[in-house]
Amino acid sequence: MPLIPVSFLLSILCIGLFYHLIKSGKQSGFLLLLLLVCALQSGLIGLRYGYHLALFNGLQPIVAMTIPPLTYLALRSTAEERRVGMCQPGIHALGPIGTAICVWIAPQWLDAMVIISYLSYGLAVLVYLRPGEDRLQQIAVEKSWLSYRLWLLMAILLIGSGVSYGCLVEWVGGGRYHYQCRLCIFCRKSGWANSQPQ
Repeated sequence: MPLIPVSFLLSILCIGLFYHLIKSGKQSGFLLLLLLVCALQSGLIGLRYGYHLALFNGLQPIVAMTIPPLTYLALRSTAEERRVGMCQPGIHALGPIGTAICVWIAPQWLDAMVIISYLSYGLAVLVYLRPGEDRLQQIAVEKSWLSYRLWLLMAILLIGSGVSYGCLVEWVGGGRYHYQCRLCIFCRKSGWANSQPQ
């Protein structure tokens, strides 16, 4: 029986929700784009870790970096009566563009960019929602309670993703650095460094 990665199920869920929102009527373009990006990212994860295909490894961090700004823009376009200015998407595109450059030129900066992006946009969503349910102007009163808490959940997920990814990077890369530090301390205490010929 062929293996179906769990992330593929999330892709199907996002595509189904996208189709439902399209049929239901007018929706935020950023929200629809966010669903498509989440479906694409889940598919890339399934191909990489489910079928061990490395063909799209360079694309995965770029797609991942579009999720935080799209989440923020989707919230702004959904909550506000006025449309989000066209200059803002251009500014928020700097993160994915910078990530694409880092993939090919400076991959050592990818981890820091992903962590900073997820944490900063998660905090930005929390700050935007600080006034409460009244911030969601375009949403009906009877639906604002649920919508407000869903956006709060999105902010928590962004921050949690940044924190967990930072812990993962520290655990994977930190073990090597901690080992080197312990080795240096041992050498100094044992006098091994001083016993070497000058």
